[in-house]
Amino acid sequence: MSELMKNLIIKTLLLLFITPLAFASTPKPIGQIVFLKGKAFLLNKNGKNRITVKKGTPLFQGQRVKTEAASIARIKMIDETLFTLGPNSIFTVETFKMKTKWDRQAIYKLIHGKLRGAMPVKLKKGDIAVETRTVSMAVRGTEFLINANKNKKMEHTTQIALLSGKVDVLNKVNKKLLSVFPGSQFVSTISSDLNGIDAGVQKMDPFQFSKLQQQSLLTPGSSDGQINVAGTRDMDGTVLDDNHFLPVPKKSGMSFFKKLDTSERQRLILLNNSWK
Repeated sequence: MSELMKNLIIKTLLLLFITPLAFASTPKPIGQIVFLKGKAFLLNKNGKNRITVKKGTPLFQGQRVKTEAASIARIKMIDETLFTLGPNSIFTVETFKMKTKWDRQAIYKLIHGKLRGAMPVKLKKGDIAVETRTVSMAVRGTEFLINANKNKKMEHTTQIALLSGKVDVLNKVNKKLLSVFPGSQFVSTISSDLNGIDAGVQKMDPFQFSKLQQQSLLTPGSSDGQINVAGTRDMDGTVLDDNHFLPVPKKSGMSFFKKLDTSERQRLILLNNSWK
């Protein structure tokens, strides 16, 4: 066999070996921006490589979506899950694996701000989690609202409310599990010195809850949660504003912080550092 023929065979074999690897390593979008009001950006996990978002911009695992003031972005995942991100918010898809719409695992994180989510396709408990700095919520198929903010006293507060169904909320600091039902909300506040926590389930204002239900994205009575087309069409215009999200509770007086023990405080410090 000639030297030229040997080289040709070697190059052909290399090409056959490398080409599938190249295709396999090409990341695939797991969602896209389907509505944008104002300005939003995509960032990598370190907050760099800022990409300006527009309608149709694809979303990949590990990217962060950041909205500016007076801005709202809606994300549709490939499993039909919808997220609406409020003003001055940062949201990321930490992990996402999907075989079918009914067989998938994901961890979503709200770093800061306001989020409304609708998961029309139900799944097994524990396969989907939505997290804030100190709270983890297991989602099976429902519509929920989450706020994660820091107030003027530098206290971190997480709010979680449901429009339908039931979820279990895990407080990652004290490892306590609480159930949240429609009409109630979970509220957790961490003291600015990281020494105390005030957490529990509160009843929502019935008028506020009714207003939020009226903007539901899920079709009432649907067993597998079809998207409410009429509601989506209404909210694709100027109706989609800050009233679409969970109101920040108005507190009278100070929080009643329970002092953390040594293990709880160490856990909180680790959580706090990992979310910077």
